Amino acid sequence: PILWTAAVALATAFVLKQTRLGMHLVFTGEADEAARLAGVKVKRMKVIALAFAGLCAGLVGTLLAATLNSAAPDM
Repeated sequence: PILWTAAVALATAFVLKQTRLGMHLVFTGEADEAARLAGVKVKRMKVIALAFAGLCAGLVGTLLAATLNSAAPDM
């Protein structure tokens, strides 16, 4: 699990600091009205951010179930 977490953290840091998508996400998070005025599609960036958060939550759930060798509905 530590290696998976480190890999996701490094990939996220790379995307946020080195790509246009990452900069748009940061700008949207800082000030969405200013980002909109600068030409960033704010609604699209919010959907992408929420989808990525859901993806990370699913990965964490899978890693937790794999680590515990079982799954319970109340985890």
